[in-house]
Amino acid sequence: MRKYALFCGLVIFFTAFAVSICIVPNPQKVTFIETVKTQTNIKPNLRETYCYDSLYKCTDSDYRYFIEKRTEKIEAEPNNAENYANRSYFYDKLNEYEKAVNDFSKAIELNPANSEYYAGRASVFDNWKKYDLAIADYKKALQLNPNEHTYHFNFALTYNRAGFYKEAIIGFTKTIELEEHPFSFTYYHRANSYYKNGNFALALKDYTKAIKLNETDPINSYKERAEIYEKLGQKQKAQTDRKKYYDLSNAR
Repeated sequence: MRKYALFCGLVIFFTAFAVSICIVPNPQKVTFIETVKTQTNIKPNLRETYCYDSLYKCTDSDYRYFIEKRTEKIEAEPNNAENYANRSYFYDKLNEYEKAVNDFSKAIELNPANSEYYAGRASVFDNWKKYDLAIADYKKALQLNPNEHTYHFNFALTYNRAGFYKEAIIGFTKTIELEEHPFSFTYYHRANSYYKNGNFALALKDYTKAIKLNETDPINSYKERAEIYEKLGQKQKAQTDRKKYYDLSNAR
C-alpha cells in the first residue's frame, strides 16, 4: 500500500512535486536507470517522476543522478527555491538528512511564505527522528496554510511517533474534518493513537471504520484490533481477526 506520503506525500509535500511534473501512466514496475535515463526524448524533469512514484524502483545511483542534475539547475538558477526543495527529496531518500534540511532551509530563505517548504523540512526532521524540530516546522506550515489536511495528518504522525498521543488524536480528527473523502489510513492511524493512549473503545471503532473503507488491504487494522479484543477478553473476536490477518498476509 502506498504510504500516505505519496498521498501527502511523506509526504505529501513531495507528491505535490510529482503531480506537478506529470502522472506516469504505465503501472508496470521498472528500474529507472535502464529504461528512462537513456531516453533522451523525455525531458529531464519528467524522468524524475519515475522516482517520485512508488510504482517504480529507483536505486541510490538514480538518486545521485538526480542530485547531480538538480545541482546543475541550482548553479544555473541559484535564486530558484524550487530547485533546492526538489533536490532535498533525493537527499532525504538517501538518508542524507542534514543536506536535505539545508536545501529546505535555503528554499525557505528564498521564499519564506511557502508553507510546503516548512512541511517538507518537517518531514525530513521526522525521518531524522528530530521530532521537536519537525513539530516546530509543522506548526509554521499550518500557520501559513491552516486548512491543508495533509499537514495535519503528517503533524499527527509525528506526534504519534514522539509519544504525544492526545495531540496526535486531535491532529487526525482535524484531518478527517478537512478531508473531502474519508481515507482508511487516517482512521487507522487515529485508531493506533487511541490504542496507545489506552482508549480501546474508540480505537475499536476506528479500526472497524478503516477496515470498511479499505476492504482490500486492511491487514494491520485486523492485527491491532485483534490485540485489543484480546486485552478485553473477547477471545473469539480476537481469534477471528488474527485469522483474517494471517490469511491476508499469506495472500500477498
